[in-house]
Amino acid sequence: IQGTANSETQGHSAVSDRSAAADVNLPRSECPQLNVVDQHEYLAFGAVLDSGAAEHVISKEDAPGYELKESAGSRAGACFVAANGERIPNQGEVDLQLRLGKIPISSTFQVSQISKPLWSVGKICDAGYRVVFEKGGAEIFQVSTDKKIGSFSRRHGLYVGDFQLKNPSSVFRRQSK
Repeated sequence: IQGTANSETQGHSAVSDRSAAADVNLPRSECPQLNVVDQHEYLAFGAVLDSGAAEHVISKEDAPGYELKESAGSRAGACFVAANGERIPNQGEVDLQLRLGKIPISSTFQVSQISKPLWSVGKICDAGYRVVFEKGGAEIFQVSTDKKIGSFSRRHGLYVGDFQLKNPSSVFRRQSK
């Protein structure tokens, strides 16, 4: 914060003289997060491999700062059917920038009110990958190279991947410099 003194407040402290408060110049920003220095480039993001999911699905709260766009499903009023039979409306989609280990992954998720992000095994296989499930975990391999892309640990019966989600605020800050 930078203080200034005009001819009426010369010799008075801006802190002790309340009339000087109007003379304090605060830095202004069109985009306040540009002034934030403690933002991580990536955020922790866990997703469950789901062999029964037709789409990758996420709750909007799990993708903070990512733009929710209309999707074919949200336009049509489509719903997802939860394991308990409940119908959950499709709210649109988000394009996420993820990392699994050091491997960058771009993935489109449909948005609905669900409890944890689901990564569709069918969609993964359709994109040219192979998913191998075992007792203690699962692995994903690129079919064309047989290169292992990532591992998922088995926790409470679910196969969970520890991804990193690109922080959109971090992306914006880098582009603004």
